[in-house]
Amino acid sequence: MKRKKLIFLLGLIVSVSLFVGGGWKLYKDFYLPRRNAGLWAERARAAQVLRRAVEQIEGHWFKGDQEGLWERGELACAEWLGESTNTSDIFLRCNPGFIQCLYGSGRPVKVDVGDIHYNVSLSADFQTNEKKSRVYQVSNRFGSDNPFSFHAGIRIKLQIQELPNYSQEMFLEDSCHEAFLPQRKYAYGSPTKRGSDFLWDSVGRLIVFDRYLVTERDVREWADFVTLPKELEERIRSSARAPALPSVQLLPQEMQAFCQYKGKTLMSALVFDAASFFPLRLNDPLPEFISRGPYPWGHREKDSFVYKIIQGDTTQINQENCQMLYAQECASKAAWKSFSRDSSSFAGLFQILGGVMEYLDNPLEPELNLKVSSVYFPFSSAWHRLGVRGHWDGEGHSADHFSMFDSTSGTRKEVGLDLPGGIDYFEVGFRCMREVAEERQ
Repeated sequence: MKRKKLIFLLGLIVSVSLFVGGGWKLYKDFYLPRRNAGLWAERARAAQVLRRAVEQIEGHWFKGDQEGLWERGELACAEWLGESTNTSDIFLRCNPGFIQCLYGSGRPVKVDVGDIHYNVSLSADFQTNEKKSRVYQVSNRFGSDNPFSFHAGIRIKLQIQELPNYSQEMFLEDSCHEAFLPQRKYAYGSPTKRGSDFLWDSVGRLIVFDRYLVTERDVREWADFVTLPKELEERIRSSARAPALPSVQLLPQEMQAFCQYKGKTLMSALVFDAASFFPLRLNDPLPEFISRGPYPWGHREKDSFVYKIIQGDTTQINQENCQMLYAQECASKAAWKSFSRDSSSFAGLFQILGGVMEYLDNPLEPELNLKVSSVYFPFSSAWHRLGVRGHWDGEGHSADHFSMFDSTSGTRKEVGLDLPGGIDYFEVGFRCMREVAEERQ
């Protein structure tokens, strides 16, 4: 009896072993490969979906509103973008507000892979200082404290709705509104007699400058993601200016702090002049001397529309020319257009003369830190010339904080503002620049 039980038990053990062994072999040889193949196929499909979503988002980031939604009024994003009436669509390029406008309401990126439709969402987990949700986080690409070793942008997170286990982070660099200063010899300041200019060259240096002035949208975003002094934050948030207009409420130290936040420094007077003056010989980067005219659009003064206006040709005061130099007469003739394409210098600098005054860092002559040319002066004013500058003490915007100098004879004699009555407040904008370190080339 015991022997029969033992034989039965051994048989049972053998049978179970054969069953388990066969089951494992079946799992290993048939089920597991198919399962792994399914996972790899899913991963490959997810990678393809995410790649196509990234391409769409990069298209909106670097090229702006390709579908014309904003211009047709189909984007209800006044908080982020303002109205399109007097703003070029260039404003939407490298604009986090445009990305927020497109995707902040939960609108997904739609991707088709074969016959299957996928929806890719932008995570709204990022928050501002006021605990408001954003689909992006302002980020410095290299995480360095050196303002010349990194550049700014935004970080976003993508997730496939139909494949929730798959997500991806991406970084979008803020580079649409910059230009490289051509490597050549330049002159600083107002044109003087031949041989008496301060000359310098940028050969071997990669200097990058902002094409346009820093905007209201830019500084509001600064207040959203950076803890600022309470008074400064309140001043920024209380501004009712349109997002695309130049920011004009900051003081010099605040301007510098903003530029550092963007991984840059304030625009210098040397680089501003270098990018503004039209070279006499474009094909000669190292001329023996530098001859230049008073305006950024050509070399001969008498060929300029400004000269013709001064001579009495009022037909030259029109929409096109007012975008080149927005002077006092333009206020009743044409609206100021933000991010206009019409006012470029040879190097790609815009908003050079007219509009708002501009603060510049001037290491050579610190007292000459202000581009005075602005809407406050008529076309006939001597302030509407390159290299002519005044002084701002940086402590306020009322007229008593500004000093103007007669620089036509090389003197520093203070002169009157020659302004119409009632003006006692000046708007001052600014822009930033950076120098690309060699290891980042």
